[in-house]
Amino acid sequence: MKRERRSLFPVSREKSTKLYELCDILARQLERGEESAEFSKINAILGEEIEETGDFIVNEKEKTVNLTQQGVEKVEKYFHINNLADAENLEIQHNIILALRANNLMQRDVDYVVKDDEVFDCRRIYRTYHERTALFRRVCTRQLKRRNT
Repeated sequence: MKRERRSLFPVSREKSTKLYELCDILARQLERGEESAEFSKINAILGEEIEETGDFIVNEKEKTVNLTQQGVEKVEKYFHINNLADAENLEIQHNIILALRANNLMQRDVDYVVKDDEVFDCRRIYRTYHERTALFRRVCTRQLKRRNT
């Protein structure tokens, strides 16, 4: 029997899909930017600011996407909200980041696979495969040790 996961913020699947579609439309309109320099925790502690261009910054090494201040303002204007960081706008923030990642970081047949109009995350499939393989190896090793003793 499959257990249902309950969300703290119950949202219908249809509403969630529509929100993602809106975020995807906006993500395609936003302009990719660049950081002027590498920003570290030390820079943040010292209160230094980094100059950013565009609406979002992509860090391909860490596979992350972050909105710039300009990007946050565009998202707030697009959704007619005052503060994207408010708790009630968490779902919008999450979906816009997902859409930006999908459009700027993910590659078909590398990061995800589409089969029968369903999208499968390759990293999750790969991780599950390796977990099962590791478990299989441990079980086989134990059985061999038992046979040899």
